[in-house]
Amino acid sequence: MTLTRLRRHHSFSCTAHQLMTHETSQKLLDRRGFRVTYETITADSCEAGDAADRGWLDCLGDASINLYTSHWDLQDLARLKSYRFEGDGGSVPNWVSCEADMSDLIQRAWPWGFLADCPEESEVIGGSISIHRPNWITDASWLRVCRSLGWKSYN
Repeated sequence: MTLTRLRRHHSFSCTAHQLMTHETSQKLLDRRGFRVTYETITADSCEAGDAADRGWLDCLGDASINLYTSHWDLQDLARLKSYRFEGDGGSVPNWVSCEADMSDLIQRAWPWGFLADCPEESEVIGGSISIHRPNWITDASWLRVCRSLGWKSYN
């Protein structure tokens, strides 16, 4: 919604910040986004054969306990296309994942901020982000999203 239409619709003057807040709140209310999860691997969890931490990831790269704050749109996903994505093995995957590289483990910048949530005594040795296929998207559209991220089907 443009600023002019928003002003006309609400009959008030608003600033760009107010519009941004409105747009952000609309984004969080839209249930047609993509759900993203994360996993953190430490030396101890690796020995145990499991992840040290896992959960939902919001579009700011922060861990979240709430499914509904894990809402990513195509613009958010496009920022991840420099990573190598792998699927679950199907010709139309239910999810695609990428792993943190060494610089991500050190810098912990977007979207890898969740790596900083591990206790300091735990040595983080890996992390991954998974994008889950929404139930509202068609096979063809989901495959376009996956290919735009760099995923390739090897079947």
